[in-house]
Amino acid sequence: MAAALEFVDVEPMDKALPSLRHSASWTLAASVIYAAAQWAMISAVAKLSSAAAVGQFALGLSIAAPVFMLTNMQLRGVQATDALSEHSFADYFTLRCLGSAAGVVLVLAIVASARYDRTTSAVILLVAVAKAVEQLSDVVAGLLQKFERLDQAARAQMVRGAGSAIVFTVVLLVSHSLVAAVCGAAATCAVVLLSYDFRLARRLEARRSFLSSSRRSLQLLLAVSLPLGIVTALATLNVNLPRYVVQYYLGPVQLGIFVSVAYILIATVNVVVNSMGQSASARLAQMFAAGDLAGFNGVLRKLALFGAAISLLGTPVALLWGRPLLALIYRPEYAQYASLLAMMVAVAGVSAVGLVLGFGVTATRRFRAQVPVIGAATLAGFAVAVMLVPQHGLFGAALALLASAIVLILGNGAVLAIAERGVRTRQCEAFRSSAPVRAGRDAELAAILGLEKD
Repeated sequence: MAAALEFVDVEPMDKALPSLRHSASWTLAASVIYAAAQWAMISAVAKLSSAAAVGQFALGLSIAAPVFMLTNMQLRGVQATDALSEHSFADYFTLRCLGSAAGVVLVLAIVASARYDRTTSAVILLVAVAKAVEQLSDVVAGLLQKFERLDQAARAQMVRGAGSAIVFTVVLLVSHSLVAAVCGAAATCAVVLLSYDFRLARRLEARRSFLSSSRRSLQLLLAVSLPLGIVTALATLNVNLPRYVVQYYLGPVQLGIFVSVAYILIATVNVVVNSMGQSASARLAQMFAAGDLAGFNGVLRKLALFGAAISLLGTPVALLWGRPLLALIYRPEYAQYASLLAMMVAVAGVSAVGLVLGFGVTATRRFRAQVPVIGAATLAGFAVAVMLVPQHGLFGAALALLASAIVLILGNGAVLAIAERGVRTRQCEAFRSSAPVRAGRDAELAAILGLEKD
């Protein structure tokens, strides 16, 4: 692992920035490898253990994910769009450390109050520790993203994902212990953080301290980023609420099956769209700040069409080859859920558009406006899940995700329309205010030319 990271040459301030296609290619490759590695862990549990064990592992992910989405406050997005460098890297890193620690404490409180069995509790807590370590790596990636050097962050993500999956699978195969396997994956993330991410951050920050002592600066950053943290926590909760409903009404076995099928969706459409959106976020922010609405909308349109095209192509593939695919990557009993897989891929096309519009809203820095939007989407998804899961099972959970995605598209579209209207209004006002100045200059020029003619 260490050898794979030795060739890195840090040059974040190249005169010629990498093209959007170059950054997107690196981010896409890293995201696909990382998502495939995460899926490989689920597949390993399904093949080497049972559907109930998959449900146990999925429960840990479902509990930890919304908590850490709240406590990390999407600092990477805030950092990447901080075009004026209002806050230092030390501010972002310090706040991320505090947030990660708070996340572990919150998960511990949830486990203590829920009174899970010992194995389930251990799995959930170890998943939380792994998430906390990953969040520290993420804030370094945000520093690189700000300078549009995502190729550097992609290398670490590839090694972290592949290394975690390999260690997880080997430990599970040897020990037959899910707890030991999750512990091995968390340790691998820590090794990459110490051997690569911290060393890279040291070079970029010219050995300045990673910790900030400015309480005022941290409070200002918290005020800016906390609304976005609430938004992303609600977005993650939005995805996981149907899982909680499935766990409640159908049990851990059905939860394991639902997560296994749904993760193919996560590992394809959502990962691709997220990687493209992250690659374009800094440039989108610059376009919007400069008032280039045509370029801003053009990039968003291309991203949305790209995500929808994946769904349109993936749905017939799932219908034709879903059964053998599920039997191959999991177990033969999963083949009967091929129609659920096709439905999930179709839903992904709608959710991809909502994700793209969300990146656009983040680029406009309308963080607070996203809270009611994602809140409404979460409530819609939860209501549909409660109504349909008891009667329609896993298909009801898929329809809940669809309902939530539709509300998200409508809400984010409205926020973007309001933001762009504000830019056009300011541009018109600036044009009108400059009109008398231009008229005066034209009059002076005309007078000068008249004197010269006389």
